[in-house]
Amino acid sequence: MPPRPRSDRRSNRTDAPRPADGGRGAPVAPGGSSAASDDVRRFAELLRAQEAKKKAEVAEGRRRADAERARVEAEQAGERRLTGARSAKEQAARRLKDVRARGAANAVVAEAEAAYKAALADLLAEEQGERPSWAPAVPEPEVAADAEPVADEADAGEPASAEPADPS
Repeated sequence: MPPRPRSDRRSNRTDAPRPADGGRGAPVAPGGSSAASDDVRRFAELLRAQEAKKKAEVAEGRRRADAERARVEAEQAGERRLTGARSAKEQAARRLKDVRARGAANAVVAEAEAAYKAALADLLAEEQGERPSWAPAVPEPEVAADAEPVADEADAGEPASAEPADPS
């Protein structure tokens, strides 16, 4: 049999437009949606669920890391306070020993003893979580009572200065 001419080989093609489904022939379910679109919808839902789960796992990991970091920082701060209380107690003990060895005045010895008792109470409070009953009271931070309020420029009639006025 002789070979077909080139023009005959192309005769199998049609110039008809392709169907809307791309020629795949996907079945159409009643109601107008195809089985393929249902599969795509379920797949998309699965992907969204997986993404949400992964985001939740990442958020949980971050939350745990933040909690661990805060715990470690709190522990380190406690260690620093304890070390500071120990060194303050040791310094007060050295000063008391030195004052007694020099034979200083009773007032100086009493002051050194009071400083030692306060430092020891602070150390015990750090170690045990509460101050001992014999410990001196913790002084409250003082608010400067002699500090004058800043005058408003409109009220004073002259600009407020940073230097206090000379009372003489």
